Amino acid sequence: MAVHLTEINGGWQVYDRDGVKVGTVYEVGPDYVLVQRGIFSTTSIYIPSTAITSIEDEQVRLDVLDHEIKDSGWDVPPGG
Repeated sequence: MAVHLTEINGGWQVYDRDGVKVGTVYEVGPDYVLVQRGIFSTTSIYIPSTAITSIEDEQVRLDVLDHEIKDSGWDVPPGG
């Protein structure tokens, strides 16, 4: 299934492959979704469109596990 990033909106919840909440969509870029993690001390991650498996019911599902994101290199904007 092809995922169209234009269908994703800010405020949607992002979940990993096992259904663990990763964070909240803050912004949608041309080939990534910027996700904010945490409440008081936030961290930004740039989820590439290739890691998104589905979008439905205002939720974004990923093909990776939450703990794998830490070492993914997604803490910087693509091409940045």
